Amino acid sequence: MYTLAMMTGVIMVLAGILRAGRLVSFVPTAVTTGFVTAVGVNIVLGQLSNFTGFDAQGPNRIVKTVDLLLHVPQWNLAAVIVGAITVLVILLLQPTPIASLGLVVAVVVGSGAAALLDL
Repeated sequence: MYTLAMMTGVIMVLAGILRAGRLVSFVPTAVTTGFVTAVGVNIVLGQLSNFTGFDAQGPNRIVKTVDLLLHVPQWNLAAVIVGAITVLVILLLQPTPIASLGLVVAVVVGSGAAALLDL
């Protein structure tokens, strides 16, 4: 994930310096939507093990997700509770004026919940 983020940043800076942003207008909307969706799904699947507290096994994220779903009784309930609280805070803050800070507030609330619940 770190490598992906760094490479994306470098490419975006170079594209900005070379004024290559206008080339995006030649990329069909369906391609851009598919790319962004694939990145989002990849991030979500990558975080499921952290969300459930279960170390899924497999060669790729899809196999790990299937492994995770086959072992629901082995999920760490405390991790799921803290994850659910964090996601709930993000969703509840979306329609509010502080929506831009929602992720930060959610991390603080989730961390506080973990500390208070001694998890």
